[in-house]
Amino acid sequence: MEHGRLSGRRDPMTRCTACGVENAETAKFCFSCGATLTPRASPSPTPRAVSPPRPDPVGLAGFALFLVVAGFVVAGNPGIFAQFLDWVREWVRVGVPLRPPGPLIASAILFFALSGLTGFARAALRLGVSGLWVRAIGDVMSGFASLAFAYLVSRYEAFALSGSGVLSIEAVVVGLLIFAYVAVGLTWGFGRRVGAPARRPAARP
Repeated sequence: MEHGRLSGRRDPMTRCTACGVENAETAKFCFSCGATLTPRASPSPTPRAVSPPRPDPVGLAGFALFLVVAGFVVAGNPGIFAQFLDWVREWVRVGVPLRPPGPLIASAILFFALSGLTGFARAALRLGVSGLWVRAIGDVMSGFASLAFAYLVSRYEAFALSGSGVLSIEAVVVGLLIFAYVAVGLTWGFGRRVGAPARRPAARP
């Protein structure tokens, strides 16, 4: 305590509630009256203000485009759900994969073709709203994958490809697109905006 007085610094003290004498903060009993000391309550930290989550306009717009595409496809083929259920029932009854009916294949081609176009629309919205051009490239790649699947299904409809051939080629296309997107993101940064300088790799020692 003497050291604290000489240096001009006052050590933390605890005041006795019984006699009012100040005691060292580490003391458990008052040196004057012997009463039990109540330790000082440490000030509670000020809670941080939590900002409300911001809506994702690009995500909402993408979901709205999906609903528009789905509605357009159903309007073009009102019996699509009945056709799908009949195809599944026949598949289960026979026990082997069956070729879907022609109208169902045509609806699938239309759905994936329009979904591919919505990928390009999402890319344009992302550039206009957030300016994240690497994410926009991902939307373009997603649209390209949907268009590629629509083309492969059209070849399946024309009996130029088998069902396993469609799936295997689409798997290769999607894998290559994912690899390209990851490479672009790791090189320039996934959160890079339009006009931002490119991220330079760290210099090796």
